[in-house]
Amino acid sequence: MIWSLWFFFALTFPYDYIIAYVDDDIILYSEFQKNYLLIKKSFPTSDTLILKDSLLHNLINTKIITKEAEKETISLKEKELEEVLKERLAKLKENPSFNEQLFEEFKEFFKNNLRQELLIQKLLAKKNLLNITITPLELKNFYEATKDSLAKMPAICELAHIFLPVLPKKEKEEEAQRKITEIYEILLRGGDFEEICKSFSEDKKTKELGGYLGEFFIDSLPEEFRKAIEKLKVNEYSLPFRSQYGYHIVKKLGEDKKKVKIAHILIKVSLSKEDTLETKKLLLKIRERALKGEDFSRLVKEYSYDLETKEKGGYLGEFVIELLSSPFREVCEKLDSGDISEPVLSPEGFHLIKILKKKKERLLSFSEIQDDLRNFLYQKKLKEIIDDYLKKLKENYFIKINS
Repeated sequence: MIWSLWFFFALTFPYDYIIAYVDDDIILYSEFQKNYLLIKKSFPTSDTLILKDSLLHNLINTKIITKEAEKETISLKEKELEEVLKERLAKLKENPSFNEQLFEEFKEFFKNNLRQELLIQKLLAKKNLLNITITPLELKNFYEATKDSLAKMPAICELAHIFLPVLPKKEKEEEAQRKITEIYEILLRGGDFEEICKSFSEDKKTKELGGYLGEFFIDSLPEEFRKAIEKLKVNEYSLPFRSQYGYHIVKKLGEDKKKVKIAHILIKVSLSKEDTLETKKLLLKIRERALKGEDFSRLVKEYSYDLETKEKGGYLGEFVIELLSSPFREVCEKLDSGDISEPVLSPEGFHLIKILKKKKERLLSFSEIQDDLRNFLYQKKLKEIIDDYLKKLKENYFIKINS
C-alpha cells in the first residue's frame, strides 16, 4: 500500500517527495515546506533546525491524532471549529501588539492546529484522561514564583497624529507629472510594462524586476493603491496616481480571494532641504494652535495627509511602547497623557503625535491575573498529558523519517 501511494505521488508531483511515513499515510515535502515557510515568515529569528524538527514532529502527531479519532469514531464539526476559532481570535485581538494581517497569513496553519487540539481533547475525554485539578494554594504559589515575568503588564500608549509628507516645489511636481504622463502614453501605444519599467522607473529596488512589488492582502494596501487597482482586471494597469513617494502606474499581475500581486512604475518627486524646513514650520504652527486649545481632531481633518486616520481624528490605536518603532517609541517614552509632540520625522514624513492615554508598566495583582494563571497552569498540565498520550500512541504506529 505504501509503495503504490509513493508511485502515485511520484508520477503526480515529479518535483515532490516523501519525507515521512505514518503507517500507510505519508508526509510530502511540499506539505512540510508550505508550513515551514509560513512559520519562518512569522518567526524569522527562530533556529532553522529546531523549527524544522518541531514542525515535522507536529505533522506526524497530526496524522496520528487523525487516525486515532477515526478509530474512536470521533469527529469535529466545522461549525464547532469555527466557534472556537472565533473565541480565540477575539482573545488575541485584546493584545495591543496583535497583527491582523499576520494572523490572516497564518490563519490556515492556526486553524489546522486548533482542529488537532480539539480532536485530541475529545480523545482524552473519552478515555477519562482530562481530570485536571488546580488548587487555590497551587495557584497562589505559582503567582508568587512567576509574577515578575507572567504578571508584568507592559507600558502602553494610545496615539493619534497629524501627518504631513514633505512636499516639493510646484515646478518639481509638474516635472514628475509630465514624466509619468509620457510613460502612460507609451503604455497606451502598446509598450511592454516590464521593459518600460526597467527603462524609466525610479524605484531602484524593483525596476530590474519589472516593477514587481509582491503579493499583498488587498486590505493591507495603502488606500491610494487600493483605489487604483480595485476595478482592474488581471494584466491591466492603472491611471497614474500620486502617493507620498511620487507618481505610480500599477499593474495587477494576479488575484486570489483577498490577495493581489502587483507591479509598479514609480517617478519620484525630488525634494530640497527648503521643502523639509517649510513642512516642519507648518507643523509647528499647527501644534501651537492645538496647544492654545483648538480641537486636535479638527486640525487632523484640515491638514493630515494620512487617509487611513483622517476621518478618525488621527487615531492610530493602542500600542506596547517597547514594540513601537522610531520616532513613535521615543515620543511615548518622553511624553505623558494629553501631550503633543514637536514635529518628528519618520521615513514617510513629519508627524505631530498626541498621547491620548499612557499606562505605565506595572505588576498585575493576584486577583487581576488569577483566571489567566489558572488557564496557563491548566494548559501546562494538559500539554504534559498530551505529550505522554502521544508517546504511548506512537508505539503502535510505523513511523519512518527519510533523512
